[in-house]
Amino acid sequence: MARKKDVAPALWAHDQSFEMSAVLETARAAYLDGRLSDSEQGLRQVLAQYPNNADAQYLLGAIAYRNRDYDMSARMMHRVVALQPRHHDALLTLGMALRAQKKPKEALPILQKAAMLKPSSLDNRFHLALAEIEAAAGVGRGAEVDRLPGRRQ
Repeated sequence: MARKKDVAPALWAHDQSFEMSAVLETARAAYLDGRLSDSEQGLRQVLAQYPNNADAQYLLGAIAYRNRDYDMSARMMHRVVALQPRHHDALLTLGMALRAQKKPKEALPILQKAAMLKPSSLDNRFHLALAEIEAAAGVGRGAEVDRLPGRRQ
């Protein structure tokens, strides 16, 4: 039978996890409300104690994407995918970030994997189609989107 003093550290660790879950949910709500800096602050608090929390990393990457920091977004999404290879939203956002960085050939296999995981995602289909067109047109090798076939000059 466990003594009270032996159980207390385990309970304290559980309380910390519960507290961080509450911080994460508050950060998620702030993100959805468009309060990105409040969300980011809470997410960094979670990651300070739980650096491999895929949910916090995903939301930080989504904030970076919304702030047009595509490099940071891609780095965060790579981390999420390393932890959870079947995380559709992370794969989609990673593909979108790579497209925004004019790297459609890198985005293609990632968006294809996301499409296999969630074939009903219209966002995924849209970005996959654009990545295919951009890759075929040479975007990222000095070509500009304005020079894509069918675009008026």
